Amino acid sequence: MAILYDSLLAVCFFALFSFTLVFLIYYESREGYVMGANAPAIALGWVGALPIFIYRGISVHMTKDQHGILMVAILGVALFMMYVFYCRLVRSGVISLGHYVRNTVIVAALIVAFVFLNGNPYLMKTIMAVLTMISGVALMINQARINRNEIHYLWRLFIGIAMGIFSISMYLEYYQKDMLITMVQAVGIVFFTAGLLVNYFDTIKRTTDDKFSMLESQNRKLFEAEVQVLKYAYKDQITGLPNYASLYRMLTSLLSGRRSTDAFLLYMDLDDFRRVNTLAGFAEGNDLLKKCGELIGGLLSSRDRLFRINGSRFALVHFGSMETSCSLAKTIIDAVNSEETLRINTYFRQGMSIGITEIETQKDYNTILNQAEIAMYKVKGRLKNNYECFNELHEQEYKNLLALEAKLKNAANENVWKIYLQPQISIQTGAVLGVEALIRWFDGERFIPPDEFIPLAEKSGLIVRIGADVIQKVFAIMKDCQSKFDCDIKFSINVSAVEIFDEKFVERMAGYIEQYDVNPKLVTLELTETSLLENLGDAQAIMAELKGMQLSISIDDFGSGFTSLSYLSRLPIDEVKIDKGFIEHIVDNEKDKIMLGHFTALCHDLGLRVVAEGVETKEQLDYISYIGCDLYQGYYFSKPLSYEDLCIGFEKRRMSQSS
Repeated sequence: MAILYDSLLAVCFFALFSFTLVFLIYYESREGYVMGANAPAIALGWVGALPIFIYRGISVHMTKDQHGILMVAILGVALFMMYVFYCRLVRSGVISLGHYVRNTVIVAALIVAFVFLNGNPYLMKTIMAVLTMISGVALMINQARINRNEIHYLWRLFIGIAMGIFSISMYLEYYQKDMLITMVQAVGIVFFTAGLLVNYFDTIKRTTDDKFSMLESQNRKLFEAEVQVLKYAYKDQITGLPNYASLYRMLTSLLSGRRSTDAFLLYMDLDDFRRVNTLAGFAEGNDLLKKCGELIGGLLSSRDRLFRINGSRFALVHFGSMETSCSLAKTIIDAVNSEETLRINTYFRQGMSIGITEIETQKDYNTILNQAEIAMYKVKGRLKNNYECFNELHEQEYKNLLALEAKLKNAANENVWKIYLQPQISIQTGAVLGVEALIRWFDGERFIPPDEFIPLAEKSGLIVRIGADVIQKVFAIMKDCQSKFDCDIKFSINVSAVEIFDEKFVERMAGYIEQYDVNPKLVTLELTETSLLENLGDAQAIMAELKGMQLSISIDDFGSGFTSLSYLSRLPIDEVKIDKGFIEHIVDNEKDKIMLGHFTALCHDLGLRVVAEGVETKEQLDYISYIGCDLYQGYYFSKPLSYEDLCIGFEKRRMSQSS
């Protein structure tokens, strides 16, 4: 009966202690708390303390040989369990392979020692007691050295005390003090269980704290990311000003109120800003935008708010009256005009166009923005560098513009364009050497001038499709004209900036030439000087490709913009067309006469053909003949004609020449 009782007690102690060691190693290694210095202490404690219970319950009834076999078996189990747990610790990176090898060698050495000490149970118990005591002390010292957390220290203290008590019980057993042994072991079990519970709750607490800490860290990072996103969402990165989204938020806030806002929106755009990027580069352009924002910001009151919308456009919410808004707009324009840091060279003066509208609560955000933009475009359509206040007439014009845009889309889909041709006459011989193809649009009986719909087509992007239709119609006329009259008349076709910078323009031109079988040497593409300045580098490359196809290039309306004469030598062009604004005043303006005379001579020196357009009187023709222009066109000879009327004129001329 005593053997059965001691055996059951030993099994219970074995299960309790094994569970404790499994918990210590598994959970701490999973959470990453076991360090290299802790591993030897846990291993030694397990090896030293576990045999106490088994020995206490079983060994007293065994022979010496059975003692030895039992101790070796216990240490063998210890070695196996160390192998299992240490493999996991090594793989997880908690301890190094060196720690594993070192502790395995210690246990293996114990097995060998017990084999040789088989005949001395007392010495074997002494070794176990010493190992248990060392393990407990090592746990406490290691805790004090590595982690000073009080709870984490407490469970190691309890386990260490328990191991020390179990060691004492082994010596008491030698003196056969059974009652005292039972009391000491009971105290040891209490400390051991207390250490187990403290460690269990400490592990749960550390795991929970770590998870909360991780969640807190993630939340903090998310918050910082949201702050950063909001910073970029409402702030312009070039100027540092509030952006379009900020303007929307402010206007919607103002419009949500019931009372009058006493606020006005100034919609501002730097004039000819593309030229800045073209001539000085994008970095210089960005720097100019930043300086412009700082300049305007310095002119505002504390209530006013400045925003950068996009490109070269700014918006200003001004609190005051229409009079103060107009005064502020003039002040801004004068400041931009006179600011030296906004000039990219000596000859370029920066201008600004401003549209003004009242922020009224019965309007919505889009209406206010559209009204201010419409007023700004009214300024752009005149001389720029000024301001305009929105009124009802502007709104009607805007509605008309929307209606015209809708009609333009339908016209582009139906390809209703008519081609009219204006002859170009040789000044020396009076012969028709070429014609300029001009687009005409008839909406029912109403003729819509190109000046009305071409800018709208360019803005909407429809000009690419319209231009392609026009080129095909002109090529069809060319082919028919050459077959009827067997003459080498050159056809000039106007091409907008949007068309020429379209990536497939050159490819389309080559395809149309092949499709209609026209002679490319008889085709001249007319480009405006302002379109070339949009992107001079790309323009040169595209023009070189067109020249490679044997097409001629003409600069149209030369003198209407601000092109430098140096571009005449840099661009691969064949012809220059003098703007009709020069021709119109050439008879009465001596300065225009002198300029035009020198300019014509310069073009001839560069090997360029000079065409005067808009010639309407004999006096004008006489003067351009005097200075040596090559060709002219205008109402003095003929207005633009339909192809049928042009054919009739050619037929009459051929008949008169044959007679």
